[in-house]
Amino acid sequence: MSLAKHKKAGTQMRFVIGFAILAFSFVLILGVWRGFFSEAEGATAEQLCRTFNAARTKGKVKIGEFTLFNVVPRTCRMLPKEIPSKDYENEYKEKSESAMLEISKSIARCWWQWLEGVEDDIFGTTKNPLAKKKCFTCYTFQINKGADSFQGAELTKFLDDNQHIVKDSSDMCNVNGGGTCIPKDTDCGENAKQIPSSRCKEEEICCNQKIECLNKGGSCEDNCPTGTKEYKGWLCSDNDKRCCVNDNDFLTYTDYVQDYMGEGTILIDVDEFKAMEETYAITFAAKTALWGDLRRQLSIPTSFLSDVTSAIIVSELNKVENECNIELDVSSGT
Repeated sequence: MSLAKHKKAGTQMRFVIGFAILAFSFVLILGVWRGFFSEAEGATAEQLCRTFNAARTKGKVKIGEFTLFNVVPRTCRMLPKEIPSKDYENEYKEKSESAMLEISKSIARCWWQWLEGVEDDIFGTTKNPLAKKKCFTCYTFQINKGADSFQGAELTKFLDDNQHIVKDSSDMCNVNGGGTCIPKDTDCGENAKQIPSSRCKEEEICCNQKIECLNKGGSCEDNCPTGTKEYKGWLCSDNDKRCCVNDNDFLTYTDYVQDYMGEGTILIDVDEFKAMEETYAITFAAKTALWGDLRRQLSIPTSFLSDVTSAIIVSELNKVENECNIELDVSSGT
């Protein structure tokens, strides 16, 4: 073999070895990550799910509309619960109401983990209109002994009637909420400061008020005027002042899923919740463009997805498995 060919063969061999080491390292790191994520519990697992879902929206490698793969690893976990748990069992005199509160909180938390409906096709589907919707089960749960049975209609009413969150009615140009976009040639004023932000238009700046209530769209008053009510979660600089928020900015659990950030719906597909008799699931179903419209045109029946939107489904576990193409969680090795 000539010297040139020998050098070329050596270069090729080094490339193959280097690539093999790189691939092995990636697999090893991914395995370590997966092991860490699969061990995460509770709020940590939920936060990791949301954080990496946000990253995955930017990590798709695509050809046209087809997603080849995602460079950001999947981190979401399905978490089992017994409801009401110790944290909720004494919230109401009746344990069935405590159970409804915890289910409602879990519905909202599942929606939050999956970016509150702002990302269509979050699972990277191929938009096949005849395929089942892709879903992820955030929680499985059983109703604890000692809680009376309650109807699915009662849970729906609880979701409709009870407040979950207060809407930040500012421009939200601050990543932590709050902030107002104003023209660049305008001063933020004495009680606010300009902060870096990509959420205002190019010809605008983001001004962040020092007073939290004002920064998020409320007003600080001695007494809240008609059409507003006090919200104690946001502070005014004067402790004697009340933070007054528009009535329409107090959102129930239903409002939160329907139109807080993205558009969604809550589907309760359980006639009666019974203690220790059934395993139930809280599942996120992703919107896939064109699926719903074409399904209606072809009269394809389904008991769940009655609208063209992302959804939170509460159902018996075995039922949702039949209706959805369930994405496995990080502990399942997918």
